[in-house]
Amino acid sequence: MTNSVSKHIHLVCIAAEYRGIEDTTIPPSGCLYVGDALKKAGYSVTVHHLSSNQIGEATHIISTSKPLFVGFSVLTGSPVVHSARMSRLLKKTSPEIPVVWGGIHPSLMPDSCLKEDSVDFVIRGEGEVTVTEFAGILKNGGALENIACLCWKDSDGNIKINPDRPFIKDLDQFHQDWSLIDPSNYVRRGLDGTRYISFITSRGCPHNCGFCYNLAFNRRRWRAHSVDFVVDEIRKLRQLTGIDCITFNDDNFMVNESRAFQILGQLEAIHVRVSWLEVRLDQINDRILSKLSQYGVRTLFIGWESGSDRTLKMIDKGFDTSLILKNFKLAAKYSFDVDASAIVGFPFETESDWKKTIDMAQRIENINPGRNKFNIGIYAPYPGTPIAKNALERGFRFPKDILSWGSFDILKGDMELPWITPSKVRRIARIDRYSKMLYTGGLRNPFVGSVRRFFAAIARLRLKTNVMFFPVEAFLYDQAVKFYLKRRIVSSKR
Repeated sequence: MTNSVSKHIHLVCIAAEYRGIEDTTIPPSGCLYVGDALKKAGYSVTVHHLSSNQIGEATHIISTSKPLFVGFSVLTGSPVVHSARMSRLLKKTSPEIPVVWGGIHPSLMPDSCLKEDSVDFVIRGEGEVTVTEFAGILKNGGALENIACLCWKDSDGNIKINPDRPFIKDLDQFHQDWSLIDPSNYVRRGLDGTRYISFITSRGCPHNCGFCYNLAFNRRRWRAHSVDFVVDEIRKLRQLTGIDCITFNDDNFMVNESRAFQILGQLEAIHVRVSWLEVRLDQINDRILSKLSQYGVRTLFIGWESGSDRTLKMIDKGFDTSLILKNFKLAAKYSFDVDASAIVGFPFETESDWKKTIDMAQRIENINPGRNKFNIGIYAPYPGTPIAKNALERGFRFPKDILSWGSFDILKGDMELPWITPSKVRRIARIDRYSKMLYTGGLRNPFVGSVRRFFAAIARLRLKTNVMFFPVEAFLYDQAVKFYLKRRIVSSKR
């Protein structure tokens, strides 16, 4: 089944798409954590962070090296399709190499992934401990049944789902091993000229939002690296890359307020500013926003989710629309830019609920014009979540063919949802595109600023008049954004 001599392991992460661009500038954190665990256990590790057009070349390299196994970190959506393509190619060229899938998507849908002939194993949940136990059994022999969180197929092709394992208590025992990649490839330049990189300090979220993968993946548990660990890791990153900013990609950075401000304060002392972080709307107040502003935070990601009180209650968001308006006014008071995220099209929503959300987006924009980066996504029934169960009861079906998961994309607006007609899905997607055009903050180039303000004026008129047919301006704007993203990705590789 496997090459029992090799102690080399390849880990693969295929980039997700954003507006048609596969963004390889976001670090493959899962592979870096798992790679660290494997190296500590005595294995040599190679990480491949790929766009889909690099699959063939990477497959050839992996097949030639005859590794112990190949591990894929897989996100829901297009990465499922590309990971399946590469897994099939690996099996065609080197059928003896075990293929292992891990990450959010396989953790929530292990049966579906193991029905794919090219996938031999799935590791659910956190991978650091499970993967080292698994590597040991491949290397030295042993019973697969004894590895918690491992999913596999027996000799008759029957799928076996092993029991869960406890969450890792001390996250500081593992870190993102930046030696496995070139960290300079992940340094991005902000509109203000700062150099920044994405970083994760915690796992999970304690809240109960009914649409969120965290309910199934992290079971409402929040665990975090210590303050000293975070600051020391970022200090090393600064020495390696020369960054002066960090963006925190935690699902909720502000769960422990004291810890959060200790990190911000210590980073300020080493001249690293946090430019972007996620915070819940009902966590913010005058005091917190004032301190975040003093520490140089410029952009907050806030999921306000809906303009309908009925919807907010049904998704267990924990606040109502009055708080949305109140706290967006607070954010404007302290001059924050806001990544303002909402969802339209839950299976229990009426068209009235959708209109209230779209109306709320315009009210938010009026509070702080040009400073909101809107994302009004079509609801995607994320596997394993409570609302997904409701969606299945109403006729939704997950893709049967693993290569069909590419259509599972809230940004494309082409998912088939039984409770919304395709024309309404496309219309909501166009509203989202025009809402994104409203942002004009942070621009230093006068010409670019003028162009953005021109597009924003058109978008404002479109949204006000509710005219969405023939969206030629949105197409032109999207092409400009794609051009910028491609330049950013190319420049980050230099």
